[in-house]
Amino acid sequence: MEQIRNDILIDAYLKAIELELDLEFLELLYQELQTRELEQFVSPPSKKTTKIS
Repeated sequence: MEQIRNDILIDAYLKAIELELDLEFLELLYQELQTRELEQFVSPPSKKTTKIS
């Protein structure tokens, strides 16, 4: 993931929330956002942001 630009990572995370993708995937993206200290630009993932299967 290091090769993904910060703005694209943020957009991918927001789109994943919009599409109600799997919580584990959202958490993976969010962890990368935290590593890059970008988490202040997005909300943390929660069960409310994903589809319940």
